[in-house]
Amino acid sequence: TTVRQRSVISPDYVRSSSVERSITAARTRRTWAVIVLSIVVVILAPLVLLAPLPALVSWAANVQMWATGGLGAAVALALVLIPRQERLPSARIAPRLAAAFVLALTALWFARVLEAWAVIGIAATVAAALTVVSALALGRGWRSVRWSRTADSVESLMVALAPALGLLAAGALAWLRLLASG
Repeated sequence: TTVRQRSVISPDYVRSSSVERSITAARTRRTWAVIVLSIVVVILAPLVLLAPLPALVSWAANVQMWATGGLGAAVALALVLIPRQERLPSARIAPRLAAAFVLALTALWFARVLEAWAVIGIAATVAAALTVVSALALGRGWRSVRWSRTADSVESLMVALAPALGLLAAGALAWLRLLASG
C-alpha cells in the first residue's frame, strides 16, 4: 500500500457460497486455459516440426535446425510434467495428449534429420516400455519425493528453455547476424 491509499477494510464474515463460487470460477478458468494451450500447441507443432529444413550454409542455420528439434523435445517434456499437480482429469489429459502428438512429430523430425528410422523406432519402443512401467508403478500408489523434485526441476528447465529455443528455431540468430552485418 501507499501512504495516500485507503486501507481495505476486511469484512467481518465471509459467505461460503462466495468462496465456492470463486473457487469454481478459478478452476474452470484454469481448465479452459490448459485446454486452449493444448489446442494451440497441437495446431502450431506441425508448422514448426514439419517445416522444410534450412539450408545448412552457415553455423546459424545449423543452430536453427537443431534448436527446432530441441524445441519439440522441450515442449513435449514440459507438457508431460506440467499437469502433475492438476486435479481435474481434463486438465491432466489434454496436455498429455498434446505432448504425445508433439513427441511423435519430434521423432519424425529427428528421423528426417538423422535419416535413422530404425533408431527412432527402437527409441519409441523403449519410451513406450518405460511409460508402461512407470504408469503401473504410479497406479499402484508408488510415490517418491526425490523423483518428484527431479521432475519439478526438469519441468522448470524445459519451461525456461522453450522460449529461447523457439527464437533460435525461428531463425532469430541468422536474422541478428544479418542485422549486424548491415
